[in-house]
Amino acid sequence: YIVVEGNIGVGKTTLAQKLSDYLEAQLVLETFSDNPYLSKFYQDSKDFALPTELWFFMERYEQLKVLDYSNNKIVADYSSEKSNIFSGINLTGEDQHLFDKITENIKERLPKPDLFIYLHAPIAQLKNNIKQRGRAYEQNISNSYLEQIQNAYQSVLKSQNKVLIIEMTNVDFEKENHFKQVVDFLEKGYDFSQHILNIE
Repeated sequence: YIVVEGNIGVGKTTLAQKLSDYLEAQLVLETFSDNPYLSKFYQDSKDFALPTELWFFMERYEQLKVLDYSNNKIVADYSSEKSNIFSGINLTGEDQHLFDKITENIKERLPKPDLFIYLHAPIAQLKNNIKQRGRAYEQNISNSYLEQIQNAYQSVLKSQNKVLIIEMTNVDFEKENHFKQVVDFLEKGYDFSQHILNIE
């Protein structure tokens, strides 16, 4: 069970798709575009943060709970920890308390991944990627919001069993050479708790 995680626009889905094809694994993609509150959240984060985060949490849980982790290879472009990261940034006070009360028992039923791949890129590169992919509701995401997300991932990385951090500066997994370096590393079967991979 492999998850590919990282900040907005870092390239999670591209790597997850290519890994699932290569490994002949079941692919699980986040259905963010179906969230009816997401575009409203980017316009008015105060009023729409809670429904946005609850929708995401339940959708992720519904996808992950039905997977057969013992008999299948699985690659996902998000982890069950993602809701904790974004709710911690976007919710405050009573909304955060309500979110935690609803989700605390449910999220414990999901397994940790065997490998947590974290993609890290500079904020300027994330902003450029977001601009390039052209989703209208993302275009006004601030640097400070992206920095908050980047920082929030650090505690999650410490809680995982096996973490591969890939530095994404000038990396594009559509380039076969870049993707091959990831595959070559994984196939060596190194025993590590955390490793940083620099793609050349």
